[in-house]
Amino acid sequence: MILLLLVVGVAGVLNQSTASTTTTPSTTITSSTTVIQDGGVQVFGLVSTTGSGTHPVSMNFTSLRTSTNFVALVSSGQFSIQLPNHDTYNVTTGWGGSYAWQRGQVTAGTVSLNMSSGSNMAQSDNLNLPTPDSVVTVNGTIPWQVVASHPVNVRFTASDGENFTAGISSDDTFSLHLPNMMDYQVNIQSQNSTGYQEWYFAHTLQVTAGVNVLGLLVRISL
Repeated sequence: MILLLLVVGVAGVLNQSTASTTTTPSTTITSSTTVIQDGGVQVFGLVSTTGSGTHPVSMNFTSLRTSTNFVALVSSGQFSIQLPNHDTYNVTTGWGGSYAWQRGQVTAGTVSLNMSSGSNMAQSDNLNLPTPDSVVTVNGTIPWQVVASHPVNVRFTASDGENFTAGISSDDTFSLHLPNMMDYQVNIQSQNSTGYQEWYFAHTLQVTAGVNVLGLLVRISL
């Protein structure tokens, strides 16, 4: 059984604010952007993510009038893109984590462009968007029932082959940090009175902590 400890956060939305925000490292991706020949509005701003170890990768604007998608890559927490005037766009932000498999999309609201003739044809939007943490704290207990031995280590083997091991204390508890959004095979190492050690397969665990999840509590039994 897995219990989640939740803390409440506030999601960012598109706005007209010019307040500064903390930027995060960027990741380069390959994408395409529709070229606007005339009548375009320059939309630019700052974007960041709340999850520890995550960063924004792209800003995606989908026209409500034509369903056309426009993509701006994020570099050092900044984006800039030219969009057709007199339209409203659904906006999403692509994000990545500290590990290659950690990526997703978060809704960033809508933006409406209706610039009048003679204006500077530019609009600034600053965002701080909710994402899950890249690494999650896992605390657990092991109700040991094997006679004449006691548990000494617990090992989590990720589906990509990485191993994460934690020692088990005398009260049969443990704590470690695991990459989020990953499946693990859990094994427990025991030791008897002669010092002989043996590994036991316990079960599999899927770590998928969402936004604002502080950590996971697990109970592992054979």
